Amino acid sequence: MPYKKDFVAGDKLLATELIDNFTILEPVADYYISVGYLTGGINVSALSVFNTLMNGSNDGKLSINIDGVDNNDIHLPLANPDGTEINQVEIAQAGNIWEDIGTSEGDSLGQTFTIPTGMANLTALTIHTDSSGTTHYVKVYTDATRTTLLGSGSVITSATGNQKITLDTPINVAENDVLYAVFYVSVGGRRFYRSGSQSYSGGYLYVDNVQQDVWEDLKMIVHGESSGDFTDINDLTPLLQSAIRGATGAEEVVEYDTDHFKITSVTEGSSSVILKMTSPSTGTDISGNDTDKYFDLGEGATETIGTLSEDRVIKTGDDGRLDGSLLQLEQMTTTARDLITAYTGQVIYNSTTNKINLYNGTTWEVVTSS
Repeated sequence: MPYKKDFVAGDKLLATELIDNFTILEPVADYYISVGYLTGGINVSALSVFNTLMNGSNDGKLSINIDGVDNNDIHLPLANPDGTEINQVEIAQAGNIWEDIGTSEGDSLGQTFTIPTGMANLTALTIHTDSSGTTHYVKVYTDATRTTLLGSGSVITSATGNQKITLDTPINVAENDVLYAVFYVSVGGRRFYRSGSQSYSGGYLYVDNVQQDVWEDLKMIVHGESSGDFTDINDLTPLLQSAIRGATGAEEVVEYDTDHFKITSVTEGSSSVILKMTSPSTGTDISGNDTDKYFDLGEGATETIGTLSEDRVIKTGDDGRLDGSLLQLEQMTTTARDLITAYTGQVIYNSTTNKINLYNGTTWEVVTSS
């Protein structure tokens, strides 16, 4: 069968081994293949620009040419999870374990609890009560000393069982924060149920503001929502990568490094090229091609093409001789061809015109059949 081996023009080929009537040809020196990429400038837009789009028209788009293919109106999915509720898994009740609750903070039940992963705003707490027609109050503090009040809320219960107490104002929190909630009611002698186990990381039950030795928590659910805004420019990286991959069907890689974005092609070789972003035909231009920089991958970007090509190969026949019918030329588009630093005598197959091109040291010529 034919044997395939990569080589670069100018390498010397040596017949090094004879196996089963065909000769393996290898270059004297190794060479390396790199891919093309596009690097932005240093004036990436502030996150406020993208947050405004996200909370408004959400029509940010861009266009980009990758490996000779124009991809227009690529939409960046800026939709955010604002308002998406994050609920801690309900803490199961263990039998009829309960605690009396009074009408003031001095005659109350308290619970320390940990903010769940992904939560940015604490919005409500659900407790399990045996009473109805009673106002239930909650106050949330930074810790059990009750020095710093973060927020409060109340609800008139309509039935026994789970009752959700929504805070008057959401409390800005960070995941893994440990806070303290105090519960009391408008009519004394009511009961809240325990979970029968320590259900919250680092959580403790407090009765009349005294920490209990029993390893049990209140039966409680923590409610909140994720952040509504981007907080780091790097948050845009997976969105841009996903949008470009969706348009090309390939696996380009998008990275953010200190102050600029970089897009790397997946096509090895000098035919691999990513051109500067351009303005879309519809939507808000976020390419950086306009006066606003946004991603700064438009006029301020730097294009770098790949070096060499995986298509630059030569094959031998079964008898070890070079067979012209097995010679495969490097393929590239006219756009990619004009961006490379060509050497005299270089021959490529132009996939735009479907013609063989030869570089004569000054310009590219079309090789005709005559």
